[in-house]
Amino acid sequence: MYVHKWLRGERYVCRMQPASQSSATMLDHAHDSDRPAPPISLREEKKEITRRALIDEAVRRFRANGYDATTLDEIAAAVKVSMRTVLRYFESKERLFHAWHYETLARFQRELASRPPEQTVMACWRNFVDGNSIRSSTSADFVRLHVMYEDNPSLHAHWMMILREYEDLLAAALEAEVGADRSVEARLAATTLVGGNDAAARLWIAGGATTDLRAACLQVIDIADRLYSPLGISLKPRRRRNGKAGATAGTAKSRASVS
Repeated sequence: MYVHKWLRGERYVCRMQPASQSSATMLDHAHDSDRPAPPISLREEKKEITRRALIDEAVRRFRANGYDATTLDEIAAAVKVSMRTVLRYFESKERLFHAWHYETLARFQRELASRPPEQTVMACWRNFVDGNSIRSSTSADFVRLHVMYEDNPSLHAHWMMILREYEDLLAAALEAEVGADRSVEARLAATTLVGGNDAAARLWIAGGATTDLRAACLQVIDIADRLYSPLGISLKPRRRRNGKAGATAGTAKSRASVS
């Protein structure tokens, strides 16, 4: 997603990134989080290194040769692993192409679950969109890969599935924030935020990628804020009660977790 897309494996990137730019360096967001990575086993580290090598090689080949002309056999041979290993990490060629989308989706899920008590769901989304729109607009590969999956029916269908996952995450969190009796409003707000962001990026690319993508994406959120604020879905910090973050108007007392 345009709000979303260019995230690398934060645990390993400092160790894996060479001094010169690799084929996928522009997709690398090692500094997205200042939190230290938890300790990991050597086995898990080797698995992540293999996974990252497959993604890097796939991006390089997709960029150079196009999606259809690139095969999983070629990627496996270049990384010196078997096809069985490739399919153990990525169930399909489409899944491998969209690996960076799934990583960024997972990052948003973590940010949503760990946001400060006073931060609203919409404010969390705005922070997420803010950073990703800047990275996307400065990425050498963003437009090329975007056009590639827009023009390919199977890749585009997969992208629609990922957008739906963003929408589901937002809808669940918004419903927890405003109450189950406003589930329709929560879903509408989630659809507006995700679909509007996607539309802003497509318009930006169609216009030659010469304008300010960040401004366009944030404008979508500002419009949604005006539309949904009367329903308690807004950017404003949650009110505090007895020293603790409380609910905004119309918010249910209990909150469902987003995992």
